[in-house]
Amino acid sequence: MSSDTLRLTPELTRELVEKMHALVDTYRDRATAEDAPEAEQVRFHTHAFPIRTD
Repeated sequence: MSSDTLRLTPELTRELVEKMHALVDTYRDRATAEDAPEAEQVRFHTHAFPIRTD
């Protein structure tokens, strides 16, 4: 579990999310067999939204 806060423009936010998705995709080909004893199905959630502090 992690939580990070950045100050980004909408364009930079889109770029970051696209890069995160691309990184996760690089692991699809490395996925282990379903019968591997130590492997578990893992789900990732990405949420990016503006935070108003005023």
